Amino acid sequence: MPYKLLQKSDYTDEVPQLPPEYFQQQQPDQQRQPAAPQNPPTAGEGAPIAGNPIAMFFQSLLPGFDPEALAAATAAAEAEQRAIMQQVQQDQKQQREDGKDD
Repeated sequence: MPYKLLQKSDYTDEVPQLPPEYFQQQQPDQQRQPAAPQNPPTAGEGAPIAGNPIAMFFQSLLPGFDPEALAAATAAAEAEQRAIMQQVQQDQKQQREDGKDD
């Protein structure tokens, strides 16, 4: 089937509309009412994360992404890092003191 080139005359500025009688015939109980969600999702189940575009990006890629769990894991890792750094500083201080005693 060969394609036909479209001409400007093939298009009109008219937009088809439904007749007003159509809207008058419908009763309020016949109109569709959107159903409210029964159980809204929690943060880890796909609820929107307002105000944080990076968290929203990760949630769009990973529906199970939970920013609260990430924050808790980050805090735990930072605390562990601080403890390791304190231990290293104490070891270095001890080595310096041991070197002075010789």
